[in-house]
Amino acid sequence: PYDLSGFSIPFPVTWPNEPQTSDTINVSNFSEFQTAVNRSNVIINVAPGEYVGNLVISSTDLDIRMSNSATLTGTISVSRGVRISWRGGNIVTPYDDNWQFRGAQDILLDDLHINGRIAFLGSLREERIAIINTTIIANTQTDFGLYMASGPRNEDVILANLKMDLDPSRPLNSDTSTLRIQQAERLVVVDSALNMEGRLSTGFRVGEYSDQVYVADTQIAGRIFHSYKEYNDVNVTNAFYDNVTRWIHPDAGSANLFASFTEGVPNTGQVQNSQIYSFRSNHEGATPNLGQFTTPPGATNPPVRAWSGLIADLPNVDSFGAQRQ
Repeated sequence: PYDLSGFSIPFPVTWPNEPQTSDTINVSNFSEFQTAVNRSNVIINVAPGEYVGNLVISSTDLDIRMSNSATLTGTISVSRGVRISWRGGNIVTPYDDNWQFRGAQDILLDDLHINGRIAFLGSLREERIAIINTTIIANTQTDFGLYMASGPRNEDVILANLKMDLDPSRPLNSDTSTLRIQQAERLVVVDSALNMEGRLSTGFRVGEYSDQVYVADTQIAGRIFHSYKEYNDVNVTNAFYDNVTRWIHPDAGSANLFASFTEGVPNTGQVQNSQIYSFRSNHEGATPNLGQFTTPPGATNPPVRAWSGLIADLPNVDSFGAQRQ
C-alpha cells in the first residue's frame, strides 16, 4: 500500500491483510451506507454527496471506496473490526467525539481527510493498523487527534504520509497533542508532518512501554514526549529516529532537547541525521541534547539551529497527507 523500501526499518513490517470480498454494493445516501456495512465480504462504492449520521460497523471484510467528493458527518464506531480497508473520502466527527475502534485487526485507512479524532480503545488488542496518505485535523480541546490506548500490546502499526494538526477554530491547549500511542510493538512513522502549524505543545507522544519504534523523514513541531503510567517501568525501548526534524517553540519545553521523558524511567533509542531548531538564538551551533537516547556509531546529528519560534515561520507542509482540491 505504501513503498517502504527506501527505509532501513530494523524489524519486520507487517501490513494489514486485505478484505476478502465476493460482492459489490453502490451507495448514495446514509441509509444505504449503513445497510451496506452491516454485510460482510463486500466492496462498497460511496458516491459523491453528503452523508449525515452515526455509522456503526460490526462486520468483517469490508472494502470501502469513498469518493473524495463525499463527506460523512457523524461518528463511526467499529466493534471488533477485522479486515476493513477504507480508501478516500472526507470525515467530520462532532467536537471532541471520534471514530472509534475496539479490538481492531487488519485496518487500512488510505487517502482520508478527517476533521475529528480517531481512537483505538484499549480493552482489546489492536493488530496490523495502517493509516497512510491521510490528514487528521484534531477537532478537540482536551484530547488527541489519534489515540491508541494501553491494555494488551498494540502490534504492527504503520503511519505513513500522515499530516496532523489541531483544528484552528480550537483554542491552544497544552494537554492536547496530535497523537498519543501507548504500548505499541513495532510502530513505523515515516514521511509525516505532525503539528506543523505549531498550535500544540506536544507533536508526538509515544510511550507506556512501547517497543521497536521507527520514525524517519518526518517533521515535528513541539515536544517529542515518551511517557509512562504507574504500571509500566519504561517509556520506550529500541526506538530509532532517522532524519527527523524537530521544531521547538516556546511552549514545547527545553529549547534544545530532542525528546523528553518521564523522569527516573529508563529508555533506549538512537537518533541520527536529525535536526533540532530551537527558538532560542543562543542555541545556534550547540550540540543536540538527545536525553536518554544516543547516536549510533559512525552516525552524526547536526548542530542545533535557531529559528524565530513563530508559527508563521514554520515550513509549508501542504504536500503531506490527503490531497484535496
